[in-house]
Amino acid sequence: GFRRGICYPYHPFNFNSGEFAGLLEIPPIMMDYSLLLDGQSNNERMKAFKKRAISIKEKKGLFVIDWHSDSLSNGYMDNMTGSLLDEIEKISEDESCWLTSLSEIANWCDNIRWTSAGD
Repeated sequence: GFRRGICYPYHPFNFNSGEFAGLLEIPPIMMDYSLLLDGQSNNERMKAFKKRAISIKEKKGLFVIDWHSDSLSNGYMDNMTGSLLDEIEKISEDESCWLTSLSEIANWCDNIRWTSAGD
């Protein structure tokens, strides 16, 4: 589910100083193993993925996937990576979706979203 209860980047708060900690937390929504546990088949897993993606889009959040390189191995985790890549390809056709890297998200937050340019 939503890590830390949210699907949007935030600056963690430092309780000792009373200031923001100087970090940007971009919470992951899904990891490879958590998706594996979402169903008994890749069809069930992709239904769970799509449901989560729709929920994130409705909330105007970011769907951050933490996918480990060993999950790319043929046969590993029920060959789930191929099914997921097919779904991501379908999502990429939606012009309202932004597929990008974590560094681009951080740049957007710091230079557009949380500045006067983003208002």
